[in-house]
Amino acid sequence: MPPHIPSAPATGLYDTLRLTHENEIRLMRLVPNESGDIACDIRVVSLEDRPQYIALSYTWGPSTDEDEARGVTSDPKSRMFCNNHKVLVTENFHGFLVRAAKNPSLASNEFWVDIISINQHDQEERSSQVNMMATIYSSAASVVIWLGEEDEHTEAAFDMIRLLGKCSEDSLKRITPRRLGGEEMLDILAPRGDTSSWVSVKKLFQRRYFTRAWIIQEITLAPKIDAHCGGHSVEWPNVIKVSKFLTETPWTRWMGRFHESYHAVPNLLAANKRTKITDGKNIMLYSLIRARRFRASDPRDKIYSLLGVAGDSVHGKHAFNPVYGERSAAEAYILAATQILKDSDDLLLLAHAEGEKFRNLQRPTGDANTPLPSWVPDWSAPHSLGLGVTGYTRFRAAGYLDRTLHIDEISQRLIIEGMPLDSIELFGESKDQVLKGEPFPQWYHLLSNLSEVYHTGQSRSEVFWRTLITDTSGPPTKHPALSEYGPAFFSWIERKLDTVQAIEKSSFLSTLKVQKTKDPPDGFSSPENDMLQSLGDGISVDGYETTFSHSAHLRPFLTVDGYFGIGSESLLKGDSIWIVRGSRVPLILRKVSSGDSILDEYCIVGGAYVHGFMHGEALDSGCPFKDIVIV
Repeated sequence: MPPHIPSAPATGLYDTLRLTHENEIRLMRLVPNESGDIACDIRVVSLEDRPQYIALSYTWGPSTDEDEARGVTSDPKSRMFCNNHKVLVTENFHGFLVRAAKNPSLASNEFWVDIISINQHDQEERSSQVNMMATIYSSAASVVIWLGEEDEHTEAAFDMIRLLGKCSEDSLKRITPRRLGGEEMLDILAPRGDTSSWVSVKKLFQRRYFTRAWIIQEITLAPKIDAHCGGHSVEWPNVIKVSKFLTETPWTRWMGRFHESYHAVPNLLAANKRTKITDGKNIMLYSLIRARRFRASDPRDKIYSLLGVAGDSVHGKHAFNPVYGERSAAEAYILAATQILKDSDDLLLLAHAEGEKFRNLQRPTGDANTPLPSWVPDWSAPHSLGLGVTGYTRFRAAGYLDRTLHIDEISQRLIIEGMPLDSIELFGESKDQVLKGEPFPQWYHLLSNLSEVYHTGQSRSEVFWRTLITDTSGPPTKHPALSEYGPAFFSWIERKLDTVQAIEKSSFLSTLKVQKTKDPPDGFSSPENDMLQSLGDGISVDGYETTFSHSAHLRPFLTVDGYFGIGSESLLKGDSIWIVRGSRVPLILRKVSSGDSILDEYCIVGGAYVHGFMHGEALDSGCPFKDIVIV
């Protein structure tokens, strides 16, 4: 829900439509208007009476970059009438009303829509209705997603989604970027399937709706969903199927090339819905982790937009009460992190505090130079962070040791128990830089300093490629990664080396001890196909890159004792790697001034994958654990 308030309130409209009892909401119904203006009637109803209505899920502001370029904003400037009162609403919502008025299946329904159903000038009502969002969306007969007005891509994109939704798994396996424009793909997806139709799908998933934090709750709780764009519609299960297909295959790189794409969002929301059913205790933290890529114009809504998803796990807890007035975003994040630590039995939260590169907010002290406590994730940073898997349940770096935790809520410090493993000596370019085609000479430096035979008995080339993907392949998810990913990595890195001049290719490949065994097919060096070489019946080059790209904001590192790992982009030389009781992955910590504390003080840089130490191996050293302070 946007933080700004409509600039011209409908004087008197809500005076006779007050919400005086618990569970009351306002519903609107479109009515004919002789002037040609959009008009509606509004009434107050109780959810206890089980009214039949549609809840609208949409974005206040422009739906596309093109809309923004032509001046569409989230300011209410479009006129309509509610109970004969003139009301100004956003252009995007007004566009939906115009379409709905012409669609008999929509026009005959009552709607709950935040901009009309909530008195946006009443802070108390606004907070109260936010608390009811879960009930409002789960009680609706259905939820309509409004993606905005259609453009020249919409019809083709919706046709493609319906066609892909009907495809069998065998047919989907044959639909690859490498076959783009080929006869086989055109046959499967007739009359669509050509390059222009795929471009239309890409444009659809670039719409602003898919970045909106509130859709997590609205979609997770909806009993039935239809997506509308202009005069076109499609059932949401088809969108989820297509999203999953695009996310888990080489299409994910094709979709994100040249412009950010949100094609993974429907699949992500479906995963969150499954988590709500199977792991309700951790749903708030898991939802926050998955919501990092979403945007909210009010950063507090990164928390509040998920309250309905979290349900009983946050009900009645002061830290999660939506407060828009006196509570700052930083305070909301600190309260939420504290409560999550109190409610959980592990320290998973700490692995998602990603260091200063991913921090926007300051501590609520009035000092602009005082950041949030390092252990509090800044959820306002709109990046997909971490090691690429939400719960890290495949790892147990600290074995089965229970956590020890003391929270000092006054000083906003934690005391945890950890064991130092080693410190970072060298680090390389981030995965994001490599994906963007930038040179990566430090990777060669890391590789050449890595022991030919790792302490696990594996070759340095195997340790290198496994670490870059946290030794995880899929789908379906496999840990350790399938050995077939090794040959795919070798061909992938060779192609990457072809695109940069700052590294001596032969030296890099010699250090990997790779022998070129196969020339690429004729014509395979075009920009669209430069990473799509197939390796017989094994994993393709693009298969490795797809897995590699799922967690891009990481950089590889080498420790003083020669341990190879990967962690947050924020890491620096001298940062230490710790095995922490209750943390499934090692944590990267940075020592700070001890001050008056008798314990060593550290800030968190992020979670890490360290090859050979992800399943309790460090415990065999007999090194004692000790208390440390996290500031």
